[in-house]
Formats: sequence, C-alpha cells, structure tokens
Amino acid sequence: MEPRPQRPRSVSGQPPRPSNGEQTDHGTGTYAGPPGSAPYQEPFDPTTFIAPPRTEYDYSPLDLAPPGERRKRQFVAAAVGGLLVVLLAAVAVFAYLMLKPDNKDGGTNDLAAAQTQVARNQATLSAQQTVIAQAADKETATVGAPGAATAPARGAAATPDGTKTAGQSATRPPVATGSGSGASSSAKGPSPKTLKTYLPDDSAMPQGLTTVTDADRSFDDVVKALGGTSSVESNLKKWGWSGNVERKFDAPDPSQLVAGATTTITVSVHGFASASGAKNALKLYADVLAAVPGYQEMQAPKIGDNARLLQSTDAEGTTNVALYVQKGNVLYRFGGSSTGGDPTSNVQNVAEATLAIKQS
Repeated sequence: MEPRPQRPRSVSGQPPRPSNGEQTDHGTGTYAGPPGSAPYQEPFDPTTFIAPPRTEYDYSPLDLAPPGERRKRQFVAAAVGGLLVVLLAAVAVFAYLMLKPDNKDGGTNDLAAAQTQVARNQATLSAQQTVIAQAADKETATVGAPGAATAPARGAAATPDGTKTAGQSATRPPVATGSGSGASSSAKGPSPKTLKTYLPDDSAMPQGLTTVTDADRSFDDVVKALGGTSSVESNLKKWGWSGNVERKFDAPDPSQLVAGATTTITVSVHGFASASGAKNALKLYADVLAAVPGYQEMQAPKIGDNARLLQSTDAEGTTNVALYVQKGNVLYRFGGSSTGGDPTSNVQNVAEATLAIKQS
C-alpha cells in the first residue's frame, strides 16, 4: 500500500485546503476526505470560545476543593453548627431557670412559715401559763401538807340522775372560814362526797332547766384543764385540793324555751384545805379562763368572800358567763349559757341561792 499523503496545515481561522480527491464543506469546516473514510473535524480553537453567563459556573470554593478537603470542611461546619445549637439551648435553659419561680424553695419557705407560726403559738401558750403560775405563786401563802383525799376518777361522760335531786340536807359539815395563811399539816379539805351536798337542786334554777346531770373530776383532770403544767400541779397540792363535783341543769326540750332564755346552768365545786388556798385557786382558775380569746372581765357582784365574773359572746350570738366565788375553803364556779340573751342575772341568782342554802 502506498502511504497516505499528509494533510496541508491550515492557517488559524482558515479551513485546510483539501488534498487530491478530498471534498470540503465550507459551511461546517468539515472535510469529507477520500471516499470511504471518516470525515475530518477541525480542532477546537480556545480563542474563539465565548463564556456562558456567570451563573452557570459560579461554584463555591468548597465545590472547587479536592474531595478530601471538601469532606473535612463539611465535617467542621457540621460540628460548629451543632455546638452553636447546644450553646443556644443551654442559654435558653439557663434563662428559663433564672426567670421561673422556684417552687421548691417556695414550698420550703411555706413550711418554715407554718412551723414558725406553730412555734409562736406554743410560745404564747407557754408564756400565758408561766404568767398564771407566777401570779399564783406570788399570792400563795405557805401551807401545810396537801390533803390526802382524792376525788374518784371521772367517767367518760356525765351520768344523769333521771329524777330531781333532793333538797340540801339539814345538817352539813362546817365550811372553814379562817383567814390564816394556811392550814395545819393535818388539815384536809372536804371530800367529793361532802362537796356533793353543796350543790343546788333545780328549784334554784330558771324555769325550764329541770334535766340534771352530775359529774366529778379527778386531780389529773383538773390539772389538765388548768394548763397541765408542773406549777399548777404543785400549787393545787400545796393548797390542799381535795376534790371536785359538778351538776349541770338543762332543758328537756330547748325549743320550748322562750327566745333569749338561759339554756344551761352549771355549778362546779372545789374543796381546799384552807380559805387562803381556795382564794389563791380562784385567781388561778379565773386567770386561765381570762386568757382564752373572747373572754373579758366583768364587774363581779358582792358575793362570798371573793368573786370574779367573766363573759364571752361568740359569732353565733351565744353568750357564756363564768362566775367564780370563794367562800371559806370552797371554790364555786357558776356557769351559764344563752343564745340571743344574757344569762348573767340568772347565774348570779343561782349563786346567791346556793350560798344561802349552804349557810343555813
């Protein structure tokens, strides 16, 4: 075979001249070449390239970076973004904790406030009891040994007699009226059995109070009712407390009473070894009741050796009256209650009738 003749070189921008037997397409710059051969394509001239719009090739530097560097930068960007999210979340949580009320501390403060109030109430009660005990000690004269007689224990509830009580007995043990500083070591106050004879019957009561209920209190019951302190206990022993009995008068049907009538009268009697002991006890008993909220001291009537009157009216309009009377070595407490009325006059009348019967 004969070698293929070389193609003539073309000037830039000029199509090559065809060799023998070659055909040229001047419209496309393509040479058909010899028959049966592939057409020749003129090489691309960079100087004739017209750049496309910028948006078609404006890639970020990350896209133009090598694949390894690109992945590294992507990882760093993701890590920085994650740290920023965590930081923002931490700032939000911190701000929420700073601005929201602290319920736990609030609950602790409420509990502390409640405990403080309870402590203050207890301190106030203790202070009142201390003042009462100190006042009683100041006015207490030296007495002998306390009486050995002790009242029988009080039942769980008062037991009604079911019938009217009999009148006072014609003969009664004398009441000590001495004004000395105390009794001798062998002195004893009246026993509960004797004290029961000092109680009135319903003939001295206002009309309608015919239901009678008797009860008594032990030494421990009385100490507890007066505050339960060791000072109260020692004073009652020093004064020769010997017993207590009580009689309560009610209406069988309170609805049958007139409006404002006295609904209850109670007579309670305490025995002591001496008149001075009973006098000191009157102050102690009255001071304890005076410390109860709502009670106030009233002008006491001239009755017995000493007397004190206290009164209280609650929100429902019920008035309660307590009249303490000391006569010799016996301390009386006359109590009355009335809704919509004032039982003071009835209580005083019962007290006068009781003491008059006792002195006969």
